[in-house]
Amino acid sequence: MDMGNGRVSIREVSQLSGVSISTVSRIINQTGRFSKETEKKVFQVMKDLNYVPNRLAQSMRSHNNLTVGILIPDILDEPHALIVRIIQRDLLEAGYITTIFNTGEDPSVVRRCIEMMHSQQMMGMVCIPSRQMTGEEVDQLPTVYFGRRPPKARVDNSLLISVDNDQVGYMAGKKLLAHGCRRICVMMDELDLLPHVQRLNGLKRALAEQQLTITPDMILRGHSSRTTQMLDMLQQWAVHADAPDGIFAMEVRPALGAMKVIQELRWPTYLIGFGKLRLMDYGLLNMDSIDEPVKEMAHKAASALLAMVEKGPDAVTDKIFQPYETRMEACNLHPGSAESL
Repeated sequence: MDMGNGRVSIREVSQLSGVSISTVSRIINQTGRFSKETEKKVFQVMKDLNYVPNRLAQSMRSHNNLTVGILIPDILDEPHALIVRIIQRDLLEAGYITTIFNTGEDPSVVRRCIEMMHSQQMMGMVCIPSRQMTGEEVDQLPTVYFGRRPPKARVDNSLLISVDNDQVGYMAGKKLLAHGCRRICVMMDELDLLPHVQRLNGLKRALAEQQLTITPDMILRGHSSRTTQMLDMLQQWAVHADAPDGIFAMEVRPALGAMKVIQELRWPTYLIGFGKLRLMDYGLLNMDSIDEPVKEMAHKAASALLAMVEKGPDAVTDKIFQPYETRMEACNLHPGSAESL
């Protein structure tokens, strides 16, 4: 190792700490013998000089590939883009290079991307699974799944970072009930994705406390990122006397589409979604939602992958985060509220 951050060399660290270059190298790589006192002295000099070891050069000499993959279904999806940005930054700070694979929800692309990770001997992967991903595609690669673990994924070589989806549904149900809703419609994916099933169960649990149920005809199923069919059904429903007075949309895109229908038809129904966009933070989109702590989850995904790669898959376990409520009611025309459109 000749240079650290391009301006400070390991030789300068050696000279200022009063130990040999080989001792500094052993301390950086945590190999060989050295005293705690010497280690403390060297680390202090490194801190004072803002010296950063060149992990890429280390990996080239040791033939270890300090590269990890990030598999994502849609890089244009704002929440996904935020997750990738945080994970990439955290891994870069730890000395790892990231390669981002955008699959476009195409199963054949998913397989090719994972094959490429194996052929390049990447150390591991953070995966936001596409809707049809089973987990069989991954095989031996240490993997952190974000949001859901595919049904056939290996549990001995993977972990899950997720929100408590049952609690998401329960909180949405309590919110709907608090606004006087009794005929509640659910917008969920046409596939029985586990997070959506769990959210539905949580919603049912909240309604059961008030002796209410959801009938199958009140569950709208469609492609969660292609909402036209569900929105057409909502528009037809809105003109009926028994139209829903409450809607729970399990993804951001269907929720935004439902909000558009509500506003255009001035439909007196209360809408609550899951997840949010940055426009909501600026008050440009007003919709109540149950949210997940995306930033904290992304940081955890990065640190969990590092622990798996450097210490083994048993070093970390699944981490389930609690959801929270974001209240922005201006878009809703729900029973008992003032019109605010």
